[in-house]
Amino acid sequence: MIKLNAIENSVIKRAGVALSMSFFGAAISRICLMLLNIFLSRLLGQEDFGRYSLINSTIQAFVTFASLGLSTSLMRYTSLYRDSNKSKCGQMIGTFSVICAGASILITVLLFILSTPISNWVDSTSELSSLFKIASGVVLFIALYSIFQNILFGFEAYKAVTINEIAYGVISLIITILLARAIGIVGAIVGMLCAHLAGAVLMGRSALLVCRKFAIPCSIRFDSTINSSFNSFVLPAFLSSIIVLPINWCINIVLARSAGYAELSVYTVSYQWVMTIAYIMSLFTRVKPIYTDLYAKGEFVEFKKLLGKMMQLSSLLGIPVAIVGIIGSKWIMSFYGTGYSKYWMVFSIMMFASIAMTLQSQFGAVLEAIGKMWIGFILNIIWAINLLVIFYLLRSYGAFGCSIAFLISYFLHCIYSWSTIIILKKKMAN
Repeated sequence: MIKLNAIENSVIKRAGVALSMSFFGAAISRICLMLLNIFLSRLLGQEDFGRYSLINSTIQAFVTFASLGLSTSLMRYTSLYRDSNKSKCGQMIGTFSVICAGASILITVLLFILSTPISNWVDSTSELSSLFKIASGVVLFIALYSIFQNILFGFEAYKAVTINEIAYGVISLIITILLARAIGIVGAIVGMLCAHLAGAVLMGRSALLVCRKFAIPCSIRFDSTINSSFNSFVLPAFLSSIIVLPINWCINIVLARSAGYAELSVYTVSYQWVMTIAYIMSLFTRVKPIYTDLYAKGEFVEFKKLLGKMMQLSSLLGIPVAIVGIIGSKWIMSFYGTGYSKYWMVFSIMMFASIAMTLQSQFGAVLEAIGKMWIGFILNIIWAINLLVIFYLLRSYGAFGCSIAFLISYFLHCIYSWSTIIILKKKMAN
């Protein structure tokens, strides 16, 4: 009993540090991001803000291919081996980081070279070609930022992550607004590039310092250990990651072509608020290294207790935030400029969808922590099919139809996820 209490107290303390530091950093960085979007929507106007949003979503889609699912993998393997096998931990960090950097450079170069065909595809014109050339470097910097951030998470270095997130948020807000005010949408894209460069440098420096602190001998070595991790975890993590953002990117393209940039702007604003709530919920998943540690040690009772607490906390926070968003939808949309407030119904529907996301927000982290990534991949495939089919049927309704498709697909995803986790918890009990 004394041993169990000691373990529980240790888990609570670690989770408390993870959440307190994460929420402090998120509060500031997300406020900066929301302010940035409000200022840009007013500075650029509805049409150019729609173009900026399309470029940004395109970049995010390409990042999923550049990172190869290695960010999530690094968090898991760093937390798994940081104490028990420092050599293997260093091998994972060094090898995966080099692979990710190489893939990111390749994708960046391809995006730069193919900027005109990509512009023709997403916009039916070559007008966005020069902007895609400028933005291509963002792919490399976002991928590196994510790699370094997840290494820090694996070491449970939450303070370092928080400081860097705040710095990135403030830098992004200041640089992007100043450049957008000076040279319009070109300045907004250049600001995006500069901010992500600064974020990658800051996060990389912290990751290097933490590796030295833990005496991790980073190395680059391809062997059966790397091959095994690729087959069991990295590959399904990559396949899962390339579903979500590219699917949303395709929806953005279809919406822009069928309904215009004004409708895309409305959907983008609503989607960004949903993603903000999803980001807040993701802060509770920063206990993933603790999940991994408890599962590896066979401490299933504490594992399930921690999962239950995180689910309760995330629901108590996420659902009220979504309800407030629904109630104040018209008022919130009015901040983005004239013409937005009449689309309050789109915003409200997206807020309802965020409730479904909140109710299953911990499950992806659990599947990652226990190494069941192929199950996560299958669930994401089902979600993608649901979203695409429903959106195709409702595409003539523009942003409204898009929001309905988003709502239905995530409520179905919530049902599938709960069913899966219930089955896994029963197996864990046995």
